[in-house]
Amino acid sequence: MKFPTAFYFTDETRGSDLLQQSHILPQDTGIIYRHYNFAGRISLAARLSKSCRKRQIPLFVAKTPGLAAAIDAAGCHLPENFIPMIPAIRRRFPQLYVSAACHSEIAVKAAVQAGADLIFLSSIFPTKSHPGEKYLGLLTGARLARSTVLPVFALGGISPQRLNAISAAGFAGFGAIRYFES
Repeated sequence: MKFPTAFYFTDETRGSDLLQQSHILPQDTGIIYRHYNFAGRISLAARLSKSCRKRQIPLFVAKTPGLAAAIDAAGCHLPENFIPMIPAIRRRFPQLYVSAACHSEIAVKAAVQAGADLIFLSSIFPTKSHPGEKYLGLLTGARLARSTVLPVFALGGISPQRLNAISAAGFAGFGAIRYFES
């Protein structure tokens, strides 16, 4: 699979209509479905998967590879602390692509070794969703992105003004929330 250059990370606390949002995303955009605590998570995931297939947009379901497989999603997305589970997920769900969230060089190396297909490196820039938290910065992010053969996507603090710098730094693309909702 050729991965898109952008991924929309869903956020159930934002209140946006996810199905509506999926219809207006740019064509070269995937979706990371993270509605962890949403009461209708499974039925919404199934409807979203149908919409994504129709538009040929890859859908990754966060944390639950079983749900990803059940709705015929392209893959599953794992938080950093789930990286050790990648080999077991690969054995159980070989049809799924696996993305991993990484926040350090150690995590990037672990994701590569475990067999991830792509990495979301976070946070590259300061973010409004995590104010005051430490971020990697573009130079460190670029070094880590270039340290692996896997596609690495920038995540955190993404804005239209930063897209050229992200591309020039060697990232395969980016993931974002607010970027797609404004």
